[in-house]
Amino acid sequence: MTKQELRAAAKSLAAALSPSEKALASDAICDKILSLDAYRAAGSVFAFSRLAGEPDLTRVITNAAAAGKKVFLPVFIPGSRSILFRDVTAAAASGAYVKAAALFGNKSYPAAAECGFERGSFSIMEPSDSFPEAVFATDAAVFAADEAVFATGVANNPVEVSVVTAPALLLCPGLAFDKNGARLGRGAGCYDRFLSSHRSHFSTVAGVCFERQIFDEIPVDPHDERCDFTVFA
Repeated sequence: MTKQELRAAAKSLAAALSPSEKALASDAICDKILSLDAYRAAGSVFAFSRLAGEPDLTRVITNAAAAGKKVFLPVFIPGSRSILFRDVTAAAASGAYVKAAALFGNKSYPAAAECGFERGSFSIMEPSDSFPEAVFATDAAVFAADEAVFATGVANNPVEVSVVTAPALLLCPGLAFDKNGARLGRGAGCYDRFLSSHRSHFSTVAGVCFERQIFDEIPVDPHDERCDFTVFA
């Protein structure tokens, strides 16, 4: 199958799952993630808020925050096909993330925004710019003395940042994965671009999907980034 055909097939397979099947599989996937050595060792966990057809990682997000790990969620930058991540640890620990996710699931977007989470470019729940932006220490050009503010080079326009605590685990969504770590995204290449620049900062990159989204082989291009393994149920 071509990538386009495989995307259509994977979407249909995920859409065929009932809400209860998705919930049970999501719970099993969270159990597996929480038992990973890479998760237990992680100082930072890069997760995602689900789209329809993706596993719900809320339990991982809240568990990580409760365990003292930093938790980062993606923001897709309109028009650039790129992503950045924001530190939502405080919201995950306080219950604000869980509340926002429930409101977002009911399409109560203004109420979710009051919790700091907005409807993003792909209708994904994203942390607003009130949350600190993730930055890797080796990428930082200039830090303020207390490392709380990263100077972007724009005069008088600092961006609040959160320095990623190593080791870092990236949980990567996708439409389909194969047994060799190949990943098929939605076609924008956002995660491929991010990983091409930041792969060395992660101890582990794990794909996350439902079992029916695992294929024997996925076509790959030279720019496609592979996962170390995939967690599924």
